[in-house]
This record gives sequence, C-alpha cells and structure tokens, in this order.
Amino acid sequence: MSGPRTTRIAYGVGCFGTDLFWHGTSFFLLFYYTDVLGLRSDVAGLIFGAAMIWDGLVDPLMGLVASRTRTRWGRYRPYILLGAVPLALAYVLMFLQPFLGLAASALFALVTQMAFRTAYAAVSIPYGSLSAAITTSADERNRLATFKVWGGALAALAVALGSQPFVALSPTPQIGWLMLAVVVGLIATGAFVFMFRRTREQPLTEEAPPPFGAMLKALLRNPPFLILLAAIVVVNIATVISGKVTVYYFEYYLRRPDLTGVGLAIQVAAVMLLTPVWSWVGRRWSKRVAWLAGAAIASLGAALFFAYPGTHPLTVLAILTLMMIGGAAIPVSMWSLIPDTVEVSQWTSGVRAEGAVFGVVTLGQKVALGVGIGLTGLLLEASGYVAGAVQGADTLRGLHLMMTVPALLGFALSGAIMAFYVLDGGLHRRLVRALERRARVN
Repeated sequence: MSGPRTTRIAYGVGCFGTDLFWHGTSFFLLFYYTDVLGLRSDVAGLIFGAAMIWDGLVDPLMGLVASRTRTRWGRYRPYILLGAVPLALAYVLMFLQPFLGLAASALFALVTQMAFRTAYAAVSIPYGSLSAAITTSADERNRLATFKVWGGALAALAVALGSQPFVALSPTPQIGWLMLAVVVGLIATGAFVFMFRRTREQPLTEEAPPPFGAMLKALLRNPPFLILLAAIVVVNIATVISGKVTVYYFEYYLRRPDLTGVGLAIQVAAVMLLTPVWSWVGRRWSKRVAWLAGAAIASLGAALFFAYPGTHPLTVLAILTLMMIGGAAIPVSMWSLIPDTVEVSQWTSGVRAEGAVFGVVTLGQKVALGVGIGLTGLLLEASGYVAGAVQGADTLRGLHLMMTVPALLGFALSGAIMAFYVLDGGLHRRLVRALERRARVN
C-alpha cells in the first residue's frame, strides 16, 4: 500500500505526464500550424478552437462513464494505464502531417487534433477525478493539488525551455517537431505507468453506480460547484488569448524570439515557487481567500502591462512575473476546490460522482479554451498578421492588446465571481462528518 507522501508524488508525476501533452499543444501548436504548416491564422485558430470544444463535449461523457466503472483497480486508474499508449500515438500523429504530403491540409490537422483530444480526455478526466477517490480530507486534497500543480509546472518548464532548442537540433522544423512529439509520448507513458503503480483509490462501495441523469441533476443542485465553474470558464476564456499570443509577442513585438522560452519559463517558475505559498494561504485562511488575493495581484500586473507599451525585455519579464505571482493562486485553488464540491452533491442529492464533477468542469474549461483560441486566430487575422513577415503597426498594437486586456478582464471577473463562494474548510469538514454519520445510520 502506498504511503501519503508516495501517493502525492505519484499523483504529481501523473500531472507531469498529462501536462507534457497539454503544454506542448498550448504553447506551440498554434504557432506550429501557422509558421510550420503554413495555415492561415484564422483557419488555425478555428481548427484549434473546434478541437477544444470537441474535447469539452467528450469530457463529461468520459466522467460519467468513469464514475460508473467498477474494477478491482478502482474506477479511474485503469483508464489512465490503458489510455497511455493511444494518447502518445495520437499526439505523434498531429506532427506527422508534413511527411504525408499534407503540409497545408486544414482537414488533416482538424481530424488528428480531434483524435488527440479524444484520447486526452480518456486519460485526463479519470486522472483529475482521482484525487476525490483517493481521500475525503480537504487538507489532503489541498496537498494533492499542490503536487499536481508542481508536476504540471515541471512539465510546462520542460516544454517551455526544451522545445525550441530540441527542434533546432534537427535539419528541418518538421523533423524536429515530430521527433519531439515521440520523446514527449515516451516520457508521458512512463509517468502514467508510475502513477498507476503508486496510487490507490478508496475501496469501492457496493452500491450500484448512479444513473447519468441523476449525476447531472446533482450538479445542478450544487451552488458551490456552479459558482466555481463560472469562475473557471471566465478566467480560461480570457487568459488563453494572452497565453496563446505569448510566442507571437516575443517573436514579433519584442523581436526577441530567443527570449520566448525564458518568458514562458519565468511564468512557470513563478507557479512552481508560489504554489506552496498559495496552498498555505488556502489552509491558513481559505481557498477562496487564496483565489481572491491571487486574482487581485494578477489583475494589477495585467493593468501595468497594459499601461506599458514599450519593448524593454527586462521590464516585460518583470511585469509577467508579477502577473504570475497572482496567477499561481488560481490553479492550486481550483484543483483543490473542485473535489470539495463532490460532497455537496452527495449531501443534497445522495449521489457521489467525482467523474461527473471533473467532466463538467473540464467541459466548461475546454469550451472556454476553444472559444478563446478561436478568437485568438480571428484577432490575429484581423490585425493583419502575416507569418514570418515584419508586422505592421496595427498588428503590433493588436499583439500588445491581446497580451494584456483579456488577462486583466479574466482575473478581475473571476475574483468577482468567487466572492460569492461559501464552501470553506470548516464547512467542508462538518459536511464530511455529517455524511459519515448518515452512512452509519443507513
């Protein structure tokens, strides 16, 4: 049986695996479509957005299926193990396109990314649901969320710093990106196997799994879940635009493509270093307070970024760091808060459905991301962006606005929504004890 520390490490390693894929696509796939495959930016954005929305639609279905699964290995862990290799193969397939004579085929790019998103959902939704199945302790879930964020941050750091230097070692960008995809697939598969072997779910109940309709109805009767979902959607749809433009911003606005990896890495490093701080804030006061404080700091950073249209690299990196000092509070708070809402549904409706909770959250998250990415492509096209060319004044102005305004709105609005969230640690502990008493009576 795995001990608590081993379980936390293994859970973090699992996130390292999922986020190698996530950040590989998040940081560079749109850029790959426009500047390597040669797709128009609006077409590339719509492909990316459509695939993300498809991913979001698959997520709740995967969550419902996983919640109803019963095996001797648990509900969620088997999907992670069995889905590891198909996910790696689907990721590689996205970068195989130029070698099939289809370099500028939007259809092939769409089909392969939708296949990848489907395979990703089959692994990531059970993985995300696992924390609620490992423990019912809000404090332990907070620690699991901390290790999850650390694992994801390490993956982001590896992708940010390693991708472009690795690609540069190959004779062509097409070969470099394909070889990088193979390496990522192998490493991620190993991470999933390790996580499967070192984690355990709590014993399954003998109750029959709840019907799909009952699980969805339970979520609609869960106010903390709905408030959290709204905040997640808002912050994702806004900040994804800023995130996707980062590569273009360093490439064309600052004219310092050599600092692209540094800019991404500084943002990730802020998350890595400050995750334990924000986790402590969540335990000391509440996870809601951590979200609100982080959103306020990030909003301040975005406002300063908006007010600074200059191109001094150190100033830009310093402002990005300030934004991420606050932004680091969002992921650790979010992934710690989501499993706490499971017990609310269980109390109000008698239905415990971790998979449905995480599936619907990721539906909202990925639909928001899809909309944001689609808007990114459309805004790039509207600003007059031309891949590989010297950009005009309107395009440069558009890049600056896309880097700053959406982030400012997203952080500020998410904080306003989370002001209405009431499920703090004390209330959650009382809820868990009440559920335990009700179970003993029944």
